[in-house]
Amino acid sequence: RTAAAVAAQQAAQAAARAAAAANGAGVPDGLTPGGLWAAEGALAKWEGAKTPQKSVADGRQVVTIEQTQSRAILNWETFNVGRDTTLQF
Repeated sequence: RTAAAVAAQQAAQAAARAAAAANGAGVPDGLTPGGLWAAEGALAKWEGAKTPQKSVADGRQVVTIEQTQSRAILNWETFNVGRDTTLQF
């Protein structure tokens, strides 16, 4: 049963990748509006985690968020992970 659930999830991910590649419309990479972008103004809430850090490794944008408490609340304006972005929690 577990193997079937994992296989189903992998198939769903493969289908999503194929659909994204066929669409041609890209999601911005890294910490940027339209990609990974924390909420601002009245909607801003960032508790229990450090500010996202960005770096580049092997041509990919790497965004790292370190959680500092057992419970974190992170409000995002957009939470879209681009094709060449790696998000690490």
